[in-house]
Formats: sequence, structure tokens, C-alpha cells
Amino acid sequence: MLIVKTYLKEVKGKGIGLFSGQKIKKDEIVWQEDNLIDRTFSHEVIENLPQILRDFFEKYASFQADGTIYLCGDNARFFNHSYSPNCLSILDSDGIVIKNIAARGDIEENEELTIDYRMEDEPSKIDLGFKYME
Repeated sequence: MLIVKTYLKEVKGKGIGLFSGQKIKKDEIVWQEDNLIDRTFSHEVIENLPQILRDFFEKYASFQADGTIYLCGDNARFFNHSYSPNCLSILDSDGIVIKNIAARGDIEENEELTIDYRMEDEPSKIDLGFKYME
């Protein structure tokens, strides 16, 4: 769930983007998993849903390192990709994203919040300085 104030806005060429509604300091938590809002599903559950819901999952869900399907329940699903993101994903020992933090000094109010999708989808295949929980 998002921990900081945010809003959505159209980003030319990208669709909808997530923007900061406040100044965010380096290493401040931006998003943190909350199992009341964010849910993990098996492939079997998704396969048995009506097509309209499967389409929703295809658009907004992501695959976890453990093979499950993850659906973010709030607007954090609108983080856009950047090769130079201003938010960094923190993984647990299984390679599952458990939080995003501000990756650099102050993120300004009204600045788009971005992550590197490669880290979300295939963290074991690249080394970009991902932080792992110990």
C-alpha cells in the first residue's frame, strides 16, 4: 500500500503515471506490501475467473519470483518503468518485492514515481544494486 501522498496523471506515451503529492526524502518508504490490500493468487485461481477479471489481472498483475501472481490493490500499480528509477524495490530472501523506497535524494512534489520493471519481474537475471532484506 502506498505510504506517501500520491495522485494519478496521464503521461504522454506511457498512459497513466503515479505522481508524488509530497516531497519524499531518500530511503523513505513509498510503498509497502499490505496483505489487506495487496494479494497473491495461484494460477489455478486466475484460470477459474470470468474473462473480464482475467483481462484485469493480465493488465495490472505481475508474476512473483515464486511463480504466484501478485495484484497490487491501490494506485501503486501505476508505477511506470524507468531505467533510472527514482524508487528502488526491496526484496525478501525469496526475491519477492516487499517495499519500494526513494532511491535518491529528495523526490519533489508532482514528480512521477518510477521503478525498474526488470527488477520486479526478473530480479535474479540482472544486478542493479537491488537491496535484499536480511
